[in-house]
Amino acid sequence: MIEIFDRMIHQRLESRKGDSYITANDMLDTLLNISKEKMEDMDMLKTQHLFLDLFAEDTDTSSATLKWAMAELLRNPKILSEAQAELQQVIGKGKVVEESDIA
Repeated sequence: MIEIFDRMIHQRLESRKGDSYITANDMLDTLLNISKEKMEDMDMLKTQHLFLDLFAEDTDTSSATLKWAMAELLRNPKILSEAQAELQQVIGKGKVVEESDIA
């Protein structure tokens, strides 16, 4: 992931050198703007690790939430049965859950 972030940062720095660059107003542009305003060299390692933390924490939070939900369902067999019945009614038996099924 560090290599991907490094590539993204270097691509953005290169594209910002051109006269036709339009600010994306995303997090990377904001960090680069702050660095430029403070007249400091961009510490690539810190920026890479910031992005890694942001992406990893998001994944970790989702994973922890799913683990917690599954543990609660296993502790409550009646609720587990109700959830299974609802899934069979809404989605159908043996079908893959799609994003459109969320509602």
